[in-house]
Amino acid sequence: MNKNKNLLRLLLKGRKLFAVLLVISFVFVMFGFVRQSPRVQAAAGINQQINYQARLLNSQGATVPDGTYNMEFKIYQDGNGCVSGGSSPCSGTLKWTETRQNISSQGVTVTNGYFSVNLGSVTAFAGNVDWNQDTLWLSINIGGTSGGASPTYDGEMLPFKRLASTPYALNSKYLGGLASTSFIQLAQGVQTDSSTTNPSIFINKTGSTAAILELQKAGSDVLLVDNTGLLTLSGNQIFTTGSDHTISVTTAASNTNGNALTVAAAAGNGSGNGGLLTLSGGAAGSTGNGEGVSILGTTSSSANGANGGNISITAGDGTLFGGASSHAGNVTITSGGTVSTAATGSSLTLAGSVSGFGVSFGGLATLQGGTGDNLGPGGAVAVKGGTAVLPVVAGR
Repeated sequence: MNKNKNLLRLLLKGRKLFAVLLVISFVFVMFGFVRQSPRVQAAAGINQQINYQARLLNSQGATVPDGTYNMEFKIYQDGNGCVSGGSSPCSGTLKWTETRQNISSQGVTVTNGYFSVNLGSVTAFAGNVDWNQDTLWLSINIGGTSGGASPTYDGEMLPFKRLASTPYALNSKYLGGLASTSFIQLAQGVQTDSSTTNPSIFINKTGSTAAILELQKAGSDVLLVDNTGLLTLSGNQIFTTGSDHTISVTTAASNTNGNALTVAAAAGNGSGNGGLLTLSGGAAGSTGNGEGVSILGTTSSSANGANGGNISITAGDGTLFGGASSHAGNVTITSGGTVSTAATGSSLTLAGSVSGFGVSFGGLATLQGGTGDNLGPGGAVAVKGGTAVLPVVAGR
């Protein structure tokens, strides 16, 4: 009896000692794992292969003998996969083929009928298969265990096996729960936005320096909205808010003519009138004055003696020039307005319109010389009536 008790005590002590050793061993193993585990790095890209597993049976339903088999795998797009009978390819289009043969040491090992292969490891999928559609079929062809260059294949197994998704892969077409149609895509044609409550594009820039929007062609900016809202098109600044601004074309290169800037209303069509072009100064505030509209001719460099540019406003078929006037229609200056030169010593000439054929009078022109400054004399006045044009009579 005492011997049995002593034996039991030894067993209990032995179990406790084993348990302590087991705990100590576990701690050392975990400590070594923490200290020696390699750092996990993010993969540069995903593995472009598909693992496929199956069990190979003969025509009687028994497993085939163990061995290394020649196999051929194909992927078809569309068609019915020979599900209802028929012969390969059953209206499908062959997209990819991978042949695994023993002669190339690429045969497939089969054990108790089971085999596993990584499709795409021998022949890459590359861009041959369009995975963004739902009708893809996999076919398998077995060529026995021969090691020759031309094994005899049994023929593709029918029906084909339709490729399906794993559960989480069903969400792969979404980003943050949003479908691809919710994002702007490059070179995908017109992107349609049917929202009636939100802007098509809404960007809230919170940084204080970088541009809000920048579009380029061939490495050069064609549209830029900087951090203050200043808009620039192909290097030409357009407008912003909060201060005075100018709409202009950038200065031309050396010894090169400047580019023109045209502001035009729409032309009429058929018997319709052309559109009205209005240039308006800023309206006055509650106690301030309104501002007018200034149209300025360009200046020239005094060093080379070149002439400054003219101001040209087209009215109907005629033109009102800075320094000279000629027009077919009427040019009206309301509220006692004055046409005058601004620079000292500049002359101003106004001409009434030339009459047409027949008995009609030319237009009346009135000129007033400029007022002198201090001891300077006033400007001279030259008035020339319109010249009548007599009709040409045959025989005279």
